[in-house]
Amino acid sequence: MRWRVSPFIVLALCTAPLAAQRGDREGHVMEQVWRQFEVPEAPPLAPEEAMATLRVAPGFRIELVAAEPLVEDPVAMAWDEGGLLYVVEMRGFMPNVDGEGEQEPVGRVVVLEDTDADGAMDRGGVYLDGLVSPRAVATVTGGVLVGEPPNLWLCRSEAGSGELPRCASRERLLDYGDPDPDLLEHTENGLLWGLDNWIYNAKSDRRFRLRRDAEGASIEVDPTLFRGQWGITQDDVGRLYYNTNSRYLFADLIPADYALADPDHQPRGGGRGASERLVHDESVYSIRVNPGINRGYVNSMLREDGRLAVTTSVSGLAVYRGDQFPATFRGDVFVPEPAGNVVAHFDLAPGPAENGIPTLVAEHRRYGDPAWVEREFLASTDERFRPVDAKVGPDGALYVIDMYRGILQHVRYVTTYLREYILEHGLDRPLGMGRIYRVVWEGDAEDPASVRREAPRLATAAERIAALSHPNGWERDTAQRLLVENDLDDADRDALRELARSGENRLSRIHALWTLHGRGELDAATVQKALRARDPWLVVHALRTGEEVLAESATGEAAIADLLDSSSPQVRTQALLTVGAMARESTWARNVLAERVTAQPDDPFHRQVALAANLTGASDPPDAPAAAPAMTAPEAAQFNRGRRHYRACRSCHNNDGEGQEGLGPTLVNTPWVLGSPERLVALVLHGIEGPIEVHGETWDDLMPGFAADPRLPDDAIAALLTYIRRSWGNTADPVPPELVTNVRQRTSDRVDPWTAAELESAFP
Repeated sequence: MRWRVSPFIVLALCTAPLAAQRGDREGHVMEQVWRQFEVPEAPPLAPEEAMATLRVAPGFRIELVAAEPLVEDPVAMAWDEGGLLYVVEMRGFMPNVDGEGEQEPVGRVVVLEDTDADGAMDRGGVYLDGLVSPRAVATVTGGVLVGEPPNLWLCRSEAGSGELPRCASRERLLDYGDPDPDLLEHTENGLLWGLDNWIYNAKSDRRFRLRRDAEGASIEVDPTLFRGQWGITQDDVGRLYYNTNSRYLFADLIPADYALADPDHQPRGGGRGASERLVHDESVYSIRVNPGINRGYVNSMLREDGRLAVTTSVSGLAVYRGDQFPATFRGDVFVPEPAGNVVAHFDLAPGPAENGIPTLVAEHRRYGDPAWVEREFLASTDERFRPVDAKVGPDGALYVIDMYRGILQHVRYVTTYLREYILEHGLDRPLGMGRIYRVVWEGDAEDPASVRREAPRLATAAERIAALSHPNGWERDTAQRLLVENDLDDADRDALRELARSGENRLSRIHALWTLHGRGELDAATVQKALRARDPWLVVHALRTGEEVLAESATGEAAIADLLDSSSPQVRTQALLTVGAMARESTWARNVLAERVTAQPDDPFHRQVALAANLTGASDPPDAPAAAPAMTAPEAAQFNRGRRHYRACRSCHNNDGEGQEGLGPTLVNTPWVLGSPERLVALVLHGIEGPIEVHGETWDDLMPGFAADPRLPDDAIAALLTYIRRSWGNTADPVPPELVTNVRQRTSDRVDPWTAAELESAFP
């Protein structure tokens, strides 16, 4: 496991801004390594010229969907039920290499239409403007959700005859993201409507559920696992996928909310079911030299030929759930890496169960290249090709947003190295460009030009119910959302219930179950019928949707008990999770769970579920922690200030301090936190270079120090460390500001980061 520093994230004890050229690190010699390579020029190209630089996997072709002036600086997109495409334009991003003017309200959401069904957008209009760094969009009945920190807006649409819709009025639903420009790369985004009818986000520990009635709109907020950085997606059975900019792919193999009832026992990675890292080799295969990255001077970041070696800016990903590619691609994941000018392809397949939890195995698919031997699924020789998001559209094709610009790195992290590279290569101009492409399979089709492009038919309830059986996941998701959001008559309810009970298509029955659940109309008979299905995933979702109705009868309890010994690992896992969820209120479930734990005392998953259910005796009682002495009033105030500073640390260490696979180690019950406060202060001030061992795990990379950070004066560092040393069961003494001042003075001559041995010697 490693800390890896990348242009889109500072993987450190916390992600606080740096001083001077703020992405610089003290003591680092930033050699202009690009002079070792023959760096191709990167002049701005017209869309047709840019398409000629793209190479895609055999059997596929690239089509242009939209380009400037229809769309500029695009970062996110969503289609409504009529096939109109809404695109977020972050037009204020990096107006120049120093980020001057980025807070101007020039961001927009535009709406695009393909009027002649040829696959290219030929009409556009401004849906909403005057925004500062907007970042997320989702369509809802009669309008659009827009994420513009610190606001989540519900826009109500209006359109005259023959006109494109516009935002006629908007309502602020709640706080969304952080407006601090320094956190532009590190705050909420996504707005993914999940299979379970919750709206999920990346870089967030919340999920939302939109409610509308005669009195207006409201939004329900629920805590969830802190996930990812930029972009979030789901597969056909509702598993969530996300990433960080230096890690291709994570997944929740089980729904994380089952464990969140007990925050001390969250299933976070390492075979515990949620936030599982699926890819461990982060290699990148580009088709041009890529020295124009923030840490290009660090040996491990570039190959010997100058190409990007490892991930550094991966972003909005997509699970392929469409019907336009061959069936062998269904469930595969496509991940943009804009610093490498590529989109990577991962073939996902079921893996062996670990700790009782079915797993996934990801294979990085690479394709032959005459110049570079291997390349990614989609790659460009154009340095300005910046794929930042991917989605599967209403036609089943894979859509890729290309922000098309020279500057990708936010000013918050730009190093002197990158600044010089940008200016020398003229990448700071021009602005206001952007493209949307779609990748289509032409393969062995009788008519390579034929790709379904007609607008979806989702106007009536009957059409929406029928669409729950559609082979394209976008159609099913959109139909489910519309059925949950809108009224149904008795005949439509009966048709929906019949689909859930006896539909021929597994996925249609799963969507019908969740539609009924979202409408509050799921009955026990429908759940029981689904529980008797032969398909394991249908049984899994019958259990998830039916927990409340099953708990109300002995018949339901018996059905669940039978499934605990199912031959399917998916069903066994979900049955145990369902019993664990019911055990919080059901004596029957508590007894069943206790019996299972007693019968399998060495099974970690059974113990995890029992702990999440707060079941007494689920494991050997831990040693009681030593009581922490009460804090004085000033210390308590300092602790509370530290809580606010810790918000920036969650991206690596999570809300519970337990760390995150591949990003940052745990802060809980470790000598590095609980031991010498002077040593901890020195580590924060000057950083540490691995290897460093934390609870038996080795982290081997560089963590920067913050001695020169003007936003972390001594009292702020003291507050942050006080919070860390007294949270999550930690019982160490608070850290006074005077101690930070003293250590800063004692180590003022230090330039290089510490090694673990040096720190332990200097501050035993």
